[in-house]
Amino acid sequence: MTKTKAWMLIVLSAIFLLAGCSSDPVEEDANQYFKDELPKVASLEQEIMTQFSSMSQTLKDPQALYQGLNDQVLPRYEAFVQELEKIKPATKDVQEVHEKYMAATRAQQAAFQLIVTALKDKDKAGLTTAREKLEEARTLVKESKESMKQLAQGYGIQL
Repeated sequence: MTKTKAWMLIVLSAIFLLAGCSSDPVEEDANQYFKDELPKVASLEQEIMTQFSSMSQTLKDPQALYQGLNDQVLPRYEAFVQELEKIKPATKDVQEVHEKYMAATRAQQAAFQLIVTALKDKDKAGLTTAREKLEEARTLVKESKESMKQLAQGYGIQL
C-alpha cells in the first residue's frame, strides 16, 4: 500500500506540475492573432488608406474622384473586410477585440460607400454627411487599435 500511495503521489505531482506549465489559452490566441492573422491583412488596409488619402488630396475633379474610389478603393476595401471576417479568434478576449475592429472597419466601409454615392449623385449635403461618417469610423478604428494594443501589452506582445 505504501508503494501505491507513493506512486499516486508522484503521478499526481507530475499532473499538477504539467498543468502549471501549460500556457494561457488567451495568450496563445492573442499571439496567433497579432503575429499570424492580423499582419496578413494589415498591410492591405494601410495600402488602401494611403490610396484613399492620395486620391482625396490630388483628384479635384469629382467625376475622377468618384471613378477612382468606386473602381479601386471601395472594391479593395470590401476585399479587405472579407479577409478580416475570415479571422476567427478562439478566445473571448481576442474575439471582443476583433469584433470591435470589425465594427470599425464596417463603419469605414459604409462611409466609403456613402462618399461614392454622394459623388455619383453630386449630392453636396450627402458628401458632408459621408465625410462625418468617415471621421466617426476613423475614431472607431483608432479606439479598436488601442484595445488591440492594450490586449497585446497585457501579454507582452510587441505590435
